[in-house]
Amino acid sequence: MNAPIPPLGPFPKELYRVFSEKRWAEEFINSGRLRFRPVQYFADLEDAVRADTTEGHAHLQIPGDVHSAHVDGTGNIVRITSAPGMINYQGEFINRVYICCFSAPPQDDLSLLPNKFGTFVAKIADPEQLAWDLVSAMTRDGLLRDTPVVECLKVLYNKGEPSNDEPDHFKRTRLNFMQKPRKFAEEYEWRFAAIDNRVFDRDSWDIAGDYYDVVIGKRLKYASLFEI
Repeated sequence: MNAPIPPLGPFPKELYRVFSEKRWAEEFINSGRLRFRPVQYFADLEDAVRADTTEGHAHLQIPGDVHSAHVDGTGNIVRITSAPGMINYQGEFINRVYICCFSAPPQDDLSLLPNKFGTFVAKIADPEQLAWDLVSAMTRDGLLRDTPVVECLKVLYNKGEPSNDEPDHFKRTRLNFMQKPRKFAEEYEWRFAAIDNRVFDRDSWDIAGDYYDVVIGKRLKYASLFEI
């Protein structure tokens, strides 16, 4: 078994995971069970509360030179011009990415937690330690093969909107699984994303179905339960 790769941050001071049923919240705290879903799952979901048909796709409008082709009456290009404008950047990620969603309201205002997902809340007082525990469990499982990479990401609510800065390659790649439309901004979402480093066809995935249950296998001393 390979040594675990340290999880990538940054990490907020605290995270909150909202559960629809108390038993799932208690199981998370008592045994460290968390369900990860492929990003694409939320694009295909019929649940109107959780679904986002744009999941897995990055979209920004970036300043740049827009090139235009001018044609004559017969359809032949006669000249090409360029002018400052907005270029549509769109992208997708080839590797399969599993995500688990949390919330971190501003100023730790618990009244802003997304109760549309449920009323039982697990508070994680040490998100980085949770990420380490998940990395260790995933490495032990071996279902993602080799060594899984787990990242903590603050969701950006700017999908399809203009941006003054052109993201570099690393940021463009992450936009595919950390960007949502502004209408979801009230969720104050952070995500743990587990990336499978292989590129292969769908039939060779080790994890079948639409979820990956990770079990840390111990009580989480940094997690506590309350109800909203």
